[in-house]
Amino acid sequence: MQWGHIKTLFIISFLILNIYLVFQLFDRQHTADMNVLDHSESTIEEQLESENITIEAPLETELTEASYTEVTQKRLSSDDMSELGGKKDQTAAVINNNFIVSVFDDPIPLPTPYTSESITSEVKNHILNADEYELWGWNTDTNVLLLFQNRQDRPVYFTQNGLVLVYLNEDNEMTHYTQTILGEGEAQGGAKNLIQPIQAIGTLYNRGDLHPDEVVTEITLGYYARIATEGVQVFAPTWKITIEANEKEERHYFVNAIEGLVFESDSTTFLTEVMRDQLSKIKTLADDSEVRTYVEKQLDDRLEIENQSEGE
Repeated sequence: MQWGHIKTLFIISFLILNIYLVFQLFDRQHTADMNVLDHSESTIEEQLESENITIEAPLETELTEASYTEVTQKRLSSDDMSELGGKKDQTAAVINNNFIVSVFDDPIPLPTPYTSESITSEVKNHILNADEYELWGWNTDTNVLLLFQNRQDRPVYFTQNGLVLVYLNEDNEMTHYTQTILGEGEAQGGAKNLIQPIQAIGTLYNRGDLHPDEVVTEITLGYYARIATEGVQVFAPTWKITIEANEKEERHYFVNAIEGLVFESDSTTFLTEVMRDQLSKIKTLADDSEVRTYVEKQLDDRLEIENQSEGE
C-alpha cells in the first residue's frame, strides 16, 4: 500500500514537471518569434545603424525603370580606319576588324599630379570614340589603365567588348594600348522596375558583404554583362556599390538592379584573362609586324610576372 502511494506521488510530480517544461518551451518560442518579428520589421537603415555602418553615398534617384540591353561589338568602318590612320603619334594594327592594338612612337608621360581627370583627358587624345570612355582605375599590379565604355551615359563594367587598356612602363609613361568598341544597343524585354539603392545595399548586408564600422562611399548605376556570347552581350542595369573598410581597403560590388543578383569583379583577374586573350589575337599578325613584335613581348613579360605572383 505504501509503495502504491509513493508511485502515485512520482507520477503526479512528473506530470507537474512536464507541464512546467511545456510552458517554459512555449514562452521561449514566443520570445524568439517576437525577436525575429522585431528584426524583420526594423528598416535596413536601422539595422545598418546598429552595426555602425555608414552610408555616405546619396541614395536619391529618379530612376524607377530600365531594360536589359543587347549590344553587339562594333566593326570598324572606313571612317574609323581613316581616323585611326591619321593619328601621327602611333602605329596601329586592326585585328578581325574590331580589335585595335597601337604602339606609341615615343612613350607619353602621364600628366602630374595624377588625377582621374588629367589621366582621362590625356588618354582621350589618342583613341577613337574618346568621349565614350571613362577611367575605371589604375591597376598597379600590371601597371595598366582601364577605361570602360559608356552606354546611355552609363559605364559598362568589365566587358572585353568595350574596353581600352593603356599599358605603362616603369616611368608611368604610356607605351601602347588596346581598344574594343561596343556597337549600338537594343532594349530587350521592355522596361522593368528597378531595385532602389537602399534595397541594393540591403542585399549586400543580408549576404554578409557589409561588416560593422564600414562605409558605403558610392552607389552608381551602370551596366554589367548578364549573358555573353560570341560578339553579342546582354547587359543588365546594375548598381555599383563601393565599400570602404579602412583608408587602404576598398571593395566594389555589382548588384543587378532588376534581379538582385550580386557580382564581384577583381580587376587583376579580369586583366589577366584579357591579356591572355589579347596575346592570342596579336599572334595572328604577320611575323614581321613591328606592332606584334613589341606588344607580344610586353604581354609575355607581364603574364609571366602575374603567373609568378599567383604561384606564390
